[in-house]
Amino acid sequence: MTNETTTIQAVEKERHDFPASMQRDLVALLLYDKSSFVLLDTLKPEHFANPVHRDILKILCKFYQKYGRMPSLPEFAEEFSILLATTEGLPEEEYENEVERIIERGDEGDFEYVRDRVVSFAKDAELKNVIVKSAQILIREGTAEAVENIKKGVAKVEELGDSKSGKLDTVELSKVKAEEVEWFWHNRIPKGKFSLIVGDPCVAKSFFTMMLVAHATNGGDWIDCPHHPTEKGKAIILTAEDGLADTVVPRLLNHDANMTQVTAIQGTRAEAGYRGFNLAKDVQALEDLIIRLKDVRLIIIDPVSAYLGFGNNIDTHKDKDVRGVLSPVANLAEKHDVTIIGVLHLNKKTDISSIYRVMGSMAFVAAARSVWLIAKEKNENEDQSLRYFAPLKTNLSADVPETLAFKIEENMVVFKDTDRIPPTADELLAHKVNPPKEGVRESAKQFLRVILKGGPVGVIAIQKEAKENGISPATLQRAKDELGIESKRIDEGQTHKWVWQFPDKASEE
Repeated sequence: MTNETTTIQAVEKERHDFPASMQRDLVALLLYDKSSFVLLDTLKPEHFANPVHRDILKILCKFYQKYGRMPSLPEFAEEFSILLATTEGLPEEEYENEVERIIERGDEGDFEYVRDRVVSFAKDAELKNVIVKSAQILIREGTAEAVENIKKGVAKVEELGDSKSGKLDTVELSKVKAEEVEWFWHNRIPKGKFSLIVGDPCVAKSFFTMMLVAHATNGGDWIDCPHHPTEKGKAIILTAEDGLADTVVPRLLNHDANMTQVTAIQGTRAEAGYRGFNLAKDVQALEDLIIRLKDVRLIIIDPVSAYLGFGNNIDTHKDKDVRGVLSPVANLAEKHDVTIIGVLHLNKKTDISSIYRVMGSMAFVAAARSVWLIAKEKNENEDQSLRYFAPLKTNLSADVPETLAFKIEENMVVFKDTDRIPPTADELLAHKVNPPKEGVRESAKQFLRVILKGGPVGVIAIQKEAKENGISPATLQRAKDELGIESKRIDEGQTHKWVWQFPDKASEE
């Protein structure tokens, strides 16, 4: 080995190494962005200082070589479990903790800066490869061919990370007629737009949405704006958490809804068979229903995260995935002048502004024209049965609407006047109490017993629901192992998914 070769390798190693501060984000990018497989030709285990990161890259490369694609999170979890089980001497707790931090980082974020760095890195590495190969040809075969290969190689490098330009769709603003905002609920929920209602479990979100449905079917004035009535019409309900017969219908009847004007979507009949409704696939079917029913004023999607299409690897914590699904929904609302309200839970973070407490990607909040919080009274000196309907985002309102107080009386939403100054969303979420650490794994076991009681459930859906209940991936995995829950792959045409299930009825109890 010559001195020149040694110097080149030293320079290459120095330039290939990523800063330690971004290595975790880079691994999260590989796990969460299925298109990142193109980087595997450039990235090597030695580029990472952390042994966990090196082993993760080995798992991803091995999976890609075998299946020709990147693994889903459940598939990665299976491969990671195999690694821990078959490799002696690994510090399992250290590995599990680091993977949990990577997954949490992936849940939080936007990795555009990492992508930009990696694309630059890939271009640089590819350019070096081109120069090295061309130099070898130059030495071995002559100048002409080397120059031609350099040209081809540089052209290939220039294409990395770029996309083909399309034709721009433009409009001259002088031809756009100005319009006033129309309202489903004056100054609160805009008509023909996508809005959100968010809150913790068991704060009466579904009670409130059923009250809205009833109001849509009857029309009329609102409690806070008697001179701005809603035009009555029809409503469509998508609910993944409440039974129609024992919960939805009774609550609608208690609010005097016109039941002939309410339609519930239970699923989709497709060529491949019956399946759950999927916003990623069924927006056209939803539009067909709106056209067929006529006069649809309101659509409730509760929770919206349940209908994003997990089978399509939609990640509710990635802006790109969420925007891709919700943009057609927002367009549908505007096209047919129908109000669409999605319901979402809150995340468990307690040290951030209330607007960032909405579960999943901030793209949910960005897509919505108004976002409202429903929360219980937190002040111990006030009536603990009070709930509040508080503004989180009201872009189209002339001024910030006041928080409204209400109670659930006789299974109905009943608005209340209070002597106190109505609390803001930040005030309502300022005093969250973290769950005790004792018995966390037992809680995870009970969660799995309940969610798997009816049979196999997709791993992605389980993980999302567990996160919403404050159960970490590591705790969930340990609870699964202790209960003896099995993982099973189910093929669905050209795709497949992983499910968890109890091996038999006795294991479940």
